[in-house]
Amino acid sequence: MSVYSIIPCTARLIIAAGIALVFPLSGLALDRTSGATLTITVFADRYIAADVAFADLDALNALVQPANPTVLRLDGCGPASANALLAAAERFRGSYLEIRVLAETERACTAAAPAGAVRVSQAGRAVPLRAGHVPTDAYWRSVMP
Repeated sequence: MSVYSIIPCTARLIIAAGIALVFPLSGLALDRTSGATLTITVFADRYIAADVAFADLDALNALVQPANPTVLRLDGCGPASANALLAAAERFRGSYLEIRVLAETERACTAAAPAGAVRVSQAGRAVPLRAGHVPTDAYWRSVMP
């Protein structure tokens, strides 16, 4: 009688170990990324990724989310891009980020800026920033040491 009780117990142990291995590995399959690096050039008023200019983070997210890059490189162009850079870092905080602040005259910034483009706003006023372009103090205080 003891032989019969040992076999089912061993079989149950093997099944439980298999299930314990399958569930964590299935979670890794969902988290897989494309293996690519997506570079986003950040200016004070726009974001440029894949040679396309985006006016806000919602539109940019429509590109980033399906691409599912392994590394998201944010290149801020000049000190004027600080708020937009922080807002992008906050929006994509779930991704692996490489953040660089470049001078406006560096090659990456001048290559991304459209040649001869002049920003035009209505009635001569500056275009207001959307709420998504402004970093939140509460988030950055929570991540600062």
